[in-house]
Amino acid sequence: MQIDPELCVGCQQCLPFCPVGAIVMDDDTARIDFDECAECGNCRRSADCPTQAIYLQELSWPRTVRSILSDPLTIAVESGISGRGTEEMKTNEVTGRFKPGMVGVAIEVGRPVIFSVLTTIAAFWPLLLGTGTMGKIMRNIPLVVIMVLFGCVLPWQMTT
Repeated sequence: MQIDPELCVGCQQCLPFCPVGAIVMDDDTARIDFDECAECGNCRRSADCPTQAIYLQELSWPRTVRSILSDPLTIAVESGISGRGTEEMKTNEVTGRFKPGMVGVAIEVGRPVIFSVLTTIAAFWPLLLGTGTMGKIMRNIPLVVIMVLFGCVLPWQMTT
């Protein structure tokens, strides 16, 4: 997301709509801190900007990944539908996925599982670098753990 400084009138209507607090005031205009912005698009969709100063700039990696994981209106290539886990449930008024009177339940486990697997791999990785007799013996433990973790997670990620 970006805010056009030429169009921004400094009304601050967009500030409360950023869930990560990436919109900050510089003098009399708002700007988006790119290090903080999750590219969720909430500011553009929800803030009633009187001058339409908020716009989506052309994204490049890694910002495209942020958008895919954060913007509930991004269409997933794999499924052809929009929405991301719990974010999908929070935005049903936007997506219309569940009609009034219907109940929907979602459990988002993808990112927590991936990052816990990566953290475990990072913890076992130094054991691969051991030297001497003990290093040769200990090297098998992290190899097995890392292979099992990848073996469990990769097929699961390929089916979701």
